[in-house]
Amino acid sequence: MSAAQRSISQRLTKAKSAEAKAATAHSWATEWMSEQDGLLRELRSAVERDDRQRMLSVVDGLQAMSSKRHGALHKVLDALLLFEAGDGA
Repeated sequence: MSAAQRSISQRLTKAKSAEAKAATAHSWATEWMSEQDGLLRELRSAVERDDRQRMLSVVDGLQAMSSKRHGALHKVLDALLLFEAGDGA
């Protein structure tokens, strides 16, 4: 399984130092923003074309992506905070 296919929890577990964990979390957040920006561009395009079917599809995609990422956000915070507190060392 490539690094991009691993869950954020798996990637954070593999990162051993605080710096590596921080870099992994920042990379994950950048991926999130890129994915969200792409969906928002698609939504804008669908609105400009008055393509209601595509609008609904993109909104569904945004909802699914947001739900997945927000769920993982708790795991990211736990991994970083527990490591910082010394529990993850």
